[in-house]
Amino acid sequence: MFTALQRHLGLVGTIHRVEALRQGPTPPRMFTGGVVQDLAIHDLDLVQRLVGESLGLNPQVPIKSATQNGETISVMAELGWSTGKARVQADWLPVRRRVISVTGTEGVLEANFLDRTLVLRSSTDHRSLPITWSDPLEREHQMFHHSCNGHFDARLDLEPQLLAVELSEQILARIYPITS
Repeated sequence: MFTALQRHLGLVGTIHRVEALRQGPTPPRMFTGGVVQDLAIHDLDLVQRLVGESLGLNPQVPIKSATQNGETISVMAELGWSTGKARVQADWLPVRRRVISVTGTEGVLEANFLDRTLVLRSSTDHRSLPITWSDPLEREHQMFHHSCNGHFDARLDLEPQLLAVELSEQILARIYPITS
């Protein structure tokens, strides 16, 4: 699904806005970084891959969050890159949702990862785009196997994930500032 979204990015022109929404049920664990490191971290990684740049937290926009029993259960953060901004929202809710919307100078692509749909909207076009779906976990296993056989580029394979971890830690630091 994500590969199809990447493949069709050229249809929207220069990207200037990305919105990611991920919701899912509360996992049976506590004190793990909450929804930030359970759900939002995945979209922090995907958005960086879409825009092709590292994201930074917008210092002027407060992070919206909600906590319950000392755990972050909802978060919305605004981030930016050289030519645009992104909003990443994650919530622990009973209903699962997973949507990424990419707005560019020529239109909007909306990917619904649960329904496995990709829709293009522009001033002259509104249509569903073809996708080839493959199980993401199966793909990760294939990439791991490929890496074990010596085909591994740490910069390409790990940098986006490491940046997503750093961003998630920055978000948590803004939610739970350390006071002296």
